[in-house]
Amino acid sequence: MTRVAFRRLLALMPLCLVVAATGIASAFYVAPAKEGDTAGQSLIVNREMVVLTMVGSSAAWNNAMAWGGDAQGSFLCHDVPPGFTTVVGRFRRPTDLLLTLTTPEGDVWTAGPGERNRDGAAHARLTATGPNTVRVEWEDQPGGGDSDYNDCVVDLSITPAR
Repeated sequence: MTRVAFRRLLALMPLCLVVAATGIASAFYVAPAKEGDTAGQSLIVNREMVVLTMVGSSAAWNNAMAWGGDAQGSFLCHDVPPGFTTVVGRFRRPTDLLLTLTTPEGDVWTAGPGERNRDGAAHARLTATGPNTVRVEWEDQPGGGDSDYNDCVVDLSITPAR
């Protein structure tokens, strides 16, 4: 087994423990950020339905959050109330869920490692908050800004697709 494969296996251990403890099987996987980073995680979904719920937005700007998938869409973070819910999509094969945040100044930030962004910084922090929920917290300023990750916050509910 290679070091990379072993590290991926270790990263899956908390998810495996949650599944074993709850009896709820999940196929989604939150890939860890680079060592020492608090942001930059990727979200891989497989044979799952993803529903987004708005938590809140503390940004000075009215950023646009967008996604691909079966139900491509977007919304302005200040224009939807907490609790607003929409379907992101149904993913039938392993898919790196690419979420984006676009500022009014035209900066487009993509969730995942910083290499995905023109400034090299990670702009989204993903945290598994339950066996079927991932919280996505955005930083909208270039270079990591103030690193508050509260500029647009959503929860993703991830359940088996039928």
